[in-house]
Amino acid sequence: MDDVPPDRSPGCAGCGGPLVSIAWKADEESAIECRILRADGSVRWVEGRVGLLFENGSKTAVCGTLMDVTERARQLVEIQTLNNHQEELVERRTEELRNEIAKRESIQAELEFNEAKHRNTIDSEADAIFSVDLEGRITSANQAVETIFGFCLKTLIGHLVSVLMNESVAESHQSWIQHYLEAGDSSIIGQTSELEGRRFDGSLFPIELSVSEVSTAGIRSFTAIIRDITKRKAAEQEVHRNAERLREKEAQLRSTISNAPAGIILTDKDMKIVVVNDQLRDILDVPQEMMEAGKNYADDIRYVSERGDYGSNIDEHRSNVLESLKTPNARPFEYISTAGNAFSVRRHPVGDGSVVTIAMDVTEQKQAEERLRQALCDLELAQDELV
Repeated sequence: MDDVPPDRSPGCAGCGGPLVSIAWKADEESAIECRILRADGSVRWVEGRVGLLFENGSKTAVCGTLMDVTERARQLVEIQTLNNHQEELVERRTEELRNEIAKRESIQAELEFNEAKHRNTIDSEADAIFSVDLEGRITSANQAVETIFGFCLKTLIGHLVSVLMNESVAESHQSWIQHYLEAGDSSIIGQTSELEGRRFDGSLFPIELSVSEVSTAGIRSFTAIIRDITKRKAAEQEVHRNAERLREKEAQLRSTISNAPAGIILTDKDMKIVVVNDQLRDILDVPQEMMEAGKNYADDIRYVSERGDYGSNIDEHRSNVLESLKTPNARPFEYISTAGNAFSVRRHPVGDGSVVTIAMDVTEQKQAEERLRQALCDLELAQDELV
């Protein structure tokens, strides 16, 4: 193996002499790990151990063993590489989540701004107001009628109000008035309706119509208020399109979280669950209804702590975990699930008090470390027996 473990300094094949000298002077067993260059040009890591032999209470000789530990050194490098890779994945995933949340907030702010802008523009427009007699003829109108519809007020007075509507509505308008006068009910009197208006040039546009009955000196008539809602409709369509884009982004975010190779949960400033994937539900193994959006994540922490997941000192560990949600940092801590799997847990702030928690399964890594520790222990026992 050509890689040098980060916690070792390169040695040399000539380390045996100094080691023997040290052991002879120290009256105790000594050990050293170094790198050697073999005759074929390959590099190996070896562990040398030397000890004293005594005869009648006097040192007589030094004996030693040389063990090839190249595979062990290689495994340590692989474990370190794996840890670094996992750290990079967690950081990259967190950055992606942070970017998605920022985009979602930006789109939402833009939607609210556009809607407010269009609404203010619409509200600043003067409504068309005119009076209609029982025969449906216009008796008076304000200047906005001319502005909105393009008709000259002088020529418009005396015409049927249906001249301001599309043909399908115009044909039914007089029957609506007649039905109201006879039966006392109507689908437009006293209601606000959305219809299509017709301008002087024949073009159609969306309008909002409100009609009410007026009685003056025993004479019945109708007052109509018409608002041009072209801009509002365009704004609503734009809001709808933006909402669709927002839903697509949110769906992508949820899909990313759902398919991530780790347990992930996003909580707001009040520790309420915003989104959580099934992997984290499986890790915590708490009732399904406790892990839904809108639920308080602190209740889940209390649940697992009372179950014994945090050991015997329940209050202290639970308090530490809750505090990590309030002041999150990238420092990991370990959690052992009810199934016995080990997880490296990190919390990252994502703005506005929200926190994303990521739990990476490190069971295999822990098992590999344990196997390595056991192998080292077996090696020491074998060396002792050999000596």
